[in-house]
Amino acid sequence: MRTTIRIDDEIVKETMILTKAKNTNRAIVIAVESFVRDRGTKGLLDLFGKVKIEDNWKELRNAELKE
Repeated sequence: MRTTIRIDDEIVKETMILTKAKNTNRAIVIAVESFVRDRGTKGLLDLFGKVKIEDNWKELRNAELKE
């Protein structure tokens, strides 16, 4: 998708340095992908301690094999 955006030149330069991208388009794509991935990871980490997972996979497997 083609989009026109205004980004400060210094931010673009720093993004290119940090991503080691050869052009601005690739640098921005890498930065946005990283942002999306990090937000997804943060969402999972926010669930830590809120979801109870039982470690009963052996029991479930044995029950399934008996059927």
